[in-house]
Amino acid sequence: MTTVSVIIPAYNRAKLVTKAIDSVLEQTFKDFEIIVINDGSTDQTEDALKPYMDKIRYLYQQNQGRAHARNRGIEMARGDYIAFLDSDDFWKAEKLQRQIEFFKQHPDYSVVATQCVVHRVDENLATLEYIQRETVDFELTYEQIFQRPTIKTPSVLIRKHCFQEIGVFNEGYNLLEDVDLWIRLARRYKIGFINEPLTFYTRGHEEGRRDCLEERLNRLKISEENYDPALISKKLYKKRISSLHAHIGKHYIQRGHIAEGKKELLNALAIDWRNLKVLGYYLSAIWKKKGAPKTN
Repeated sequence: MTTVSVIIPAYNRAKLVTKAIDSVLEQTFKDFEIIVINDGSTDQTEDALKPYMDKIRYLYQQNQGRAHARNRGIEMARGDYIAFLDSDDFWKAEKLQRQIEFFKQHPDYSVVATQCVVHRVDENLATLEYIQRETVDFELTYEQIFQRPTIKTPSVLIRKHCFQEIGVFNEGYNLLEDVDLWIRLARRYKIGFINEPLTFYTRGHEEGRRDCLEERLNRLKISEENYDPALISKKLYKKRISSLHAHIGKHYIQRGHIAEGKKELLNALAIDWRNLKVLGYYLSAIWKKKGAPKTN
């Protein structure tokens, strides 16, 4: 029986996917399988993978997105634990070893994430800098993840039975399908955190920018669908939802959709009328003196 199944979805990552695979093969913990899901790549990804075919389980599928590719990998997985590694990211050699040790020491935990390091590159994939992200003390609670999801997908190791009990990635989300999963996991299971920089995720090479409006809309829907009043106070919940409506309103106004923006700002004020900053944005939209400040 395999202990860990490492799932790597890949779409047009011919220049990067082998580094991800090599970082798994170099792990000090050796009882794993690597599942690579080629999500309809149109570049030379399959050619890049050919030297690894005796070391990986490989599946090609028509392009259906990250969530579907990861879910297909979960279906194929033989391991007791599931790890995800995006095809442009990589691990330190002791990453899996440290996580397996954590589970042995803390059998009541079902998920463990690690600290991450941002690996910034230029358009030629040359390293620009490494940025170490914030730390977390040992455990991530539902309240923490609900308010500020800090888990990065390539850092987690999850007991496989969790997926059988709460489901897999929601393929209805093009963005933040991982955040939806983390909140669902946190509602039911204990999530540990190893405060060591064991995961590197690469940024700077992607074409285009994420749609911040779609991201905020998804975050609002995820928050509303996964709200558990037993785990977070109504006050904190309302503050979070009000803030999301406000950000959505600002994004609409920036795009020239004043009516939609005003509606979202009114929603934010209806939930938390004491937010004077939102009131200022709303009055500005009414008077058309200026747009809302830029947000990411």
